[in-house]
Amino acid sequence: MVVFVLFQVDVRQCHYLVDLDLETSAPREPRYADNTDWSVIASKPFLNAARSSPLFRAFFIPFLSEHHTTYTRYVILKPRRPKQPRKRSHA
Repeated sequence: MVVFVLFQVDVRQCHYLVDLDLETSAPREPRYADNTDWSVIASKPFLNAARSSPLFRAFFIPFLSEHHTTYTRYVILKPRRPKQPRKRSHA
C-alpha cells in the first residue's frame, strides 16, 4: 500500500523518506541523501527534464541519447537513529 502525504510533517517522525536527489538544496528542500542523519537504502535513476534535450527525452536514439540526457535519482532513505535497548520481559 502506498500513501502519499499532501501536507508537511516533521521528518523526525518518519520511518522512511522518498526524495528526489537533486544537485541543489534549499531551506525547504534539503538534500536528505547527503545528510548524515539518513541512510540510503535504495535508489533508482530518474530523467531530469530540466537538464535534458526535449528531442532526446521524447525519442531514444542509441549512442546519442546518453550524451543529451541527464539523470538524477529517487532515493529511499531510512533514519539513522541510535538503537534503543530492548526491554526484557520477566516471566
